Amino acid sequence: MPRYHRILAVVELGRSGREVARRAWEMAAGPDVRLAIGHVADWGLDLGADDFCPYTPQELEARLERVIARKLRTLASQIGAAEAATLVSFAGASRGIGALARRWQPDLVVVGGDADHGLGEATELSVPGWRCEARVVPVTASGLWTRTVRQVVDALRPGRLAPR
Repeated sequence: MPRYHRILAVVELGRSGREVARRAWEMAAGPDVRLAIGHVADWGLDLGADDFCPYTPQELEARLERVIARKLRTLASQIGAAEAATLVSFAGASRGIGALARRWQPDLVVVGGDADHGLGEATELSVPGWRCEARVVPVTASGLWTRTVRQVVDALRPGRLAPR
């Protein structure tokens, strides 16, 4: 594996995000390697509460950023990487990872997915202003909704339903 000095784990807030952060932390093991854990907050300003919301969009974003940063620090502590930097981007799903990469300037970006899509080996992330390697860590989504969907899919497999 190439020698990395700065690794950015881009995570979802949940169990799969913890797995991505843990795998990135394992890759960061070694002297002089820094880890950042980032999250792309994909939310819109159309909350439908414009008439009674006491905060400006910028104030809402600042409050949300503090909450997400606290969750990322908790996640970092859970995996033993309490010194990891935390980053939050509000650039949206399509540009968020690029915004985090330009800000942190990592050698490697690690993201999670339910399959590695053939990208398990390092590939390149190129955004205006920064270029680095990228790796997809296969993770299985979890949670009540995912378990429910899996149970329904299992029940619908041929031979699983009792004939009427």
